[in-house]
Amino acid sequence: MKKYLPIIKDAAVLMLVSTMFVTLCNMFFKSLKKTVDADPVVTAMLQNNIAAARELLGDKGLAGSGTRYPSLEAYQRARLELPDDFGRTPLMWTAYANISGEERMKKTDAERAPFAELFIKAGAGLDTRDKDGWTALMWASWSGLTSVAGKLADAGASLTLSDRQGNTALMLAAMRGNAGIVQLLMDKKIDCSAADKQGKKAADLAREGLASYPDKKQSYDKILELLGT
Repeated sequence: MKKYLPIIKDAAVLMLVSTMFVTLCNMFFKSLKKTVDADPVVTAMLQNNIAAARELLGDKGLAGSGTRYPSLEAYQRARLELPDDFGRTPLMWTAYANISGEERMKKTDAERAPFAELFIKAGAGLDTRDKDGWTALMWASWSGLTSVAGKLADAGASLTLSDRQGNTALMLAAMRGNAGIVQLLMDKKIDCSAADKQGKKAADLAREGLASYPDKKQSYDKILELLGT
């Protein structure tokens, strides 16, 4: 038996290396597939190419869809509800931005607003949720895209829906120190007494944010004033 131990050992090492190689290849090709399969509508939005987005949602996009729809409007609604691996739709990606700096934020917000308007008019689901239970308004509130949030709220997006942790759009905006969005939501007469699953209200989350980001004191102070605390 001892004479076979080196052979068994070499076979085990070879199997381990082969398994690792196959796993890495699968990860690589899965990543590549995601890149290849990236939603062209989202890509057009990220490139700030609204003409391309309109084309993809227009007659040309319908003709190239490979599916029969009863109308262009039906195609547009279906097209804008296509989720990615995270359950996010083009409207959600339009409402998402993870950037710093007031000027960059204003610029991004101004660029995204026309896409939000286009997608909303084309029938995008305002209250569609991703896999974490977030809606487009929640993403805009978290991101700090005030104009986008305004278009969503004005179009009738729910102000009271909460995610899996019980966070509403107001709570997310307060947590992140996005005073403009808190103002917008308060102007809509939103209930600011709602609490998440830990019993924290928007004001509590704003205080926690202030403690963590004292450089944003002015924004958090404004939020706490708006919330009446």
